[in-house]
Amino acid sequence: MNESGTNENGNQVHKEGGKEQTSEEEERERRTIYDDDPSVFNPGEKLRVGIIQASGDGSIAYECCYCGERYGDTQTLKMHVRSCHRPEILTMQIPVELGFGSKVNCGAQLSNVTANTELSKPFVCIYCTGAFKFKSNINLHYKEKHTPYKPFACMDCHETFRRSMELSRHRVYYCPLSKKIKKTKKERQKDKDKEREDEDM
Repeated sequence: MNESGTNENGNQVHKEGGKEQTSEEEERERRTIYDDDPSVFNPGEKLRVGIIQASGDGSIAYECCYCGERYGDTQTLKMHVRSCHRPEILTMQIPVELGFGSKVNCGAQLSNVTANTELSKPFVCIYCTGAFKFKSNINLHYKEKHTPYKPFACMDCHETFRRSMELSRHRVYYCPLSKKIKKTKKERQKDKDKEREDEDM
């Protein structure tokens, strides 16, 4: 279910499947340039390489996410990132019983990252816009957000999860078959208010 509205800062917010995304984030995503060359990346993998920037004279430039240099076309920008920042695909061990082999791509490490923005960090996710300062963070991010390995299963509905915390939250609040579904704080408060009203009568 998709919903739209404004957040507490007055920014437009689009909520899709429980994840909030502001119109500013949507605009940045729309202007982002990715390298998804099939000779380098598997299907579904892509490397963020730059952002489309409009100049004061109306011309368009393609700015590198990692050093801020600008280019006239996307191919030159992609070649710059490959030659100057030398992305190296990072792999991670996963359980063999999943049938994916023993290693899977989890991100990319870039060199010569000099730009000073929140997205210009040397370790980047090749599945989303995640960017990290340390290799351990990209590994953790992959395990929590993108790994197909979901070892925690609900005993009632058999839905699977990547982390035990997600399973616990599901069992308590969301499982349609669990007998222990708890009410939200608002629902509990409404029940208390109703009980007080009944006592007063």
